[in-house]
Amino acid sequence: EPVEPVEPVEPVEPEPVQQEELDAEAEPELEKKEETEGKEETQKEEVLPEEFEEVLAEAMETGQDAMEDVLEEEPEEVKPPPPKRQRQAKPEPLKRDAPHWIYLEQMPGELQDFGSETLVLATDRPRKGDMYSQAEKALNIMIGDLASEVQYHDDPNWKKFPEVGAELKLLAEKKECFTVAISPTRCLWGVGVSMKGPVRQQAAMLALAVQVALQTKEMGEDIPDLSATKAVADFLEGAQAARDELLPSFNGN
Repeated sequence: EPVEPVEPVEPVEPEPVQQEELDAEAEPELEKKEETEGKEETQKEEVLPEEFEEVLAEAMETGQDAMEDVLEEEPEEVKPPPPKRQRQAKPEPLKRDAPHWIYLEQMPGELQDFGSETLVLATDRPRKGDMYSQAEKALNIMIGDLASEVQYHDDPNWKKFPEVGAELKLLAEKKECFTVAISPTRCLWGVGVSMKGPVRQQAAMLALAVQVALQTKEMGEDIPDLSATKAVADFLEGAQAARDELLPSFNGN
């Protein structure tokens, strides 16, 4: 069957709202808002003069008391910063290749019958042709066969001859190993200082040879010819001069 066409429905337009009606509805709300804001401003503007003055006076009094307490407090002592740790200087060793004379007031047991003074020589490394390399030959020239009886006492820790170590400490701060060369027949001894055993033995041998030469001269005898050991002969003069300078102090003058 044929379908009848549907007639279109016309849209219904809303009735316009009058501006006066909107204003009338909003007016009570605005009045209420203005009334609330007015109360808040009124509360802010209200001031209690008496309470304010009391609070202000109390605050000022408290601040003054606090200031007086600060002024009365003694200032804390400012401590200076700790000093920076300084690097310690290394102790100086005994001067090398120079004659040093020492005098012992108390003699060790092995040296009870020996003289109190002796020569000390310190060196690092003997060189070919120097006085240390000629020490053995010079000692043989001075005492001949008696050179074979010479005793060498090595004392690297200063335990055998602490008295000698104490005297060396007066000459130099650094503690170094030493060897003592002893001639029982001549009642003489010499000291060699070095950190190497063979080297300090050579130095002790030379110190003893010089001691023998000086003893021979003091006895009124001629010193054997040392031309074959010229370095030793040259050193002998300097050792003699150094000893002569110290003789008054050795004798207590």
